[in-house]
Amino acid sequence: MPRPPLYKLKEGLKQKTMTMLKNKLKIFEERMEPISRKIQAANTKSGTAVKRTMSKGRSTPRTSAIKKKTRLFLYWGDVVDAKTFQGPLTYTYGADITNKKAGEVFIDGLGREKDLARTKWRLVNGIRINHKCIGHNLKTEWLEEKVSGIWYVAFSALRDIEAGEELFSNYNEGKSKKKYWRKVDTLKRLGVAEKDIVLCNCRSALNKRKCPNNYAYDAKEMRAC
Repeated sequence: MPRPPLYKLKEGLKQKTMTMLKNKLKIFEERMEPISRKIQAANTKSGTAVKRTMSKGRSTPRTSAIKKKTRLFLYWGDVVDAKTFQGPLTYTYGADITNKKAGEVFIDGLGREKDLARTKWRLVNGIRINHKCIGHNLKTEWLEEKVSGIWYVAFSALRDIEAGEELFSNYNEGKSKKKYWRKVDTLKRLGVAEKDIVLCNCRSALNKRKCPNNYAYDAKEMRAC
């Protein structure tokens, strides 16, 4: 089964930008195919699965160990115009794929999850990984495909990962416009209503009972995606 393209161009991009990206993305997709298949093979070998839980929603456990620095996921997304996009882009990987300071285009990752839901490629999609403030075992990598000059996000093992260990990344890594998690006090100071403040439940504090950073996100802002 062919892999869905990592990036899809959405309406609203400037014509000049659209033309430039169409040319570059064709090269990019060709160059990313073997990289994607290598990642897919690593996940298959390690028995990565998506499991639903009552307390945390979904998780990504594995049945076999994996070595440090092994790449395990990529981040799919729609390419959107940063100036006109209405969503918050607080996700870690809502980032400028052209790596220009002007920040003309971004990845909107949530828009692509449906493309992978019923395919074997869904386990290569980094959007399914849970968050942990401290003790996460995946590293976010911001990488440039050298021939096309297009940037992409990958996840690799931060250390050797044991069999059966759930995979976690840190949502606040990356180059997003705003951070996904912010201090509760910060959200209150910004006027976010109490009912819209969703606490981080990563439980990575020493007592394993709460978020060590007192982080939360703005639910109303997330719904605007």
